[in-house]
Amino acid sequence: MVSQFADTLESGPVRRAYWQVLATFGRWTAREGVDPLFAPPAAVTAFLAHRAGAGRAGQDRTALEAFFGFVVAQGLRPASPVVAVEDGSSAGAPPALDELLWVIDAAEAQDPTTHTVVLALVAGGFGLDELLSVDVEHLERSHGVALVRLPRRWGRRSVIPLTDRVEAAVLGCVAGRSTGALLVDPDGSRLTRSAATRIVSDVAGRAGVDGSLTPSDLERSFVELAVAAGVTGGALRSALGDVEHRLDQHRQHAVFAVEHHLAVRRAELDDR
Repeated sequence: MVSQFADTLESGPVRRAYWQVLATFGRWTAREGVDPLFAPPAAVTAFLAHRAGAGRAGQDRTALEAFFGFVVAQGLRPASPVVAVEDGSSAGAPPALDELLWVIDAAEAQDPTTHTVVLALVAGGFGLDELLSVDVEHLERSHGVALVRLPRRWGRRSVIPLTDRVEAAVLGCVAGRSTGALLVDPDGSRLTRSAATRIVSDVAGRAGVDGSLTPSDLERSFVELAVAAGVTGGALRSALGDVEHRLDQHRQHAVFAVEHHLAVRRAELDDR
């Protein structure tokens, strides 16, 4: 399939560059035990995050978008696994670690809803739509770990462990309720995507972070932090929803490595 795709490229330099990217992707997926032709979105996201450290994520994304567009056109899979960047944001690097800590602190000082939105996206491994769908009834504990148990949809995970900091933020939103949406507007209705996007943009401004920060930026930050914390590709795919975590493995979930990574950097800043 790669050879057939390469034959469609007229430019020699482009063909060589794309071939190198696909060869690297093939080796990476082989190590992770994933079929490169049918790699799920989370695997592609993890690969791009892994390559971001070498400054190659942009070129790699372009090559994979072209290749999987060809694969889709051949009818081999229904859609490309290269996750589109949402909310009109660019595919550039997510905020720096220190900026993320500033945003988290500003969110905590604002209100429980703002704190939960920011922390769950940055350190909780939630996607925005997933987070907005959480009801109070989905909260529970298992093996001493707080977690959110969502109905399984489209083959995705149903169990999301919560770190202590994320749990504390979530309980601030619960506010003694036993039913209803976890995240609500002031009028009590479920928080919408547009409202969550405004929340992230506003708190970033209060934190003094340049640029227009979006929920998609915070979701990508979780992937970057997990890679920096040494989370393996398999564990990252599990955290992003392609593999459900076993009940007795909650403490090995990627969110705990990300939480520790953030805590170490926070301690370094506090010691200055």
